[in-house]
Amino acid sequence: MASESVKHPGLKDVESSFEGLSGAIIGHSKWLAEWNKRTICADLAEDNNALVESHQDCYFGKWYHSEQPNFLRQKQEFIDIDTLSSGGV
Repeated sequence: MASESVKHPGLKDVESSFEGLSGAIIGHSKWLAEWNKRTICADLAEDNNALVESHQDCYFGKWYHSEQPNFLRQKQEFIDIDTLSSGGV
């Protein structure tokens, strides 16, 4: 939607984004626990979580890289996530 306001997103957009983010954080926590377990136990053979780009395939990465509303995509905090995950400062 071209006229979507960055400053005043609709309540449905905010609620939907929050629900998606909440689910992504819960899923990412599970992914991270599994990654930690595999790392501590040195069980990384054939593990996709050990790949450099695995952050894009975890729950949060899939949510982050999926289509998000403009009000969220244009927030500096949202933009910073991509910069940090790409190795930027």
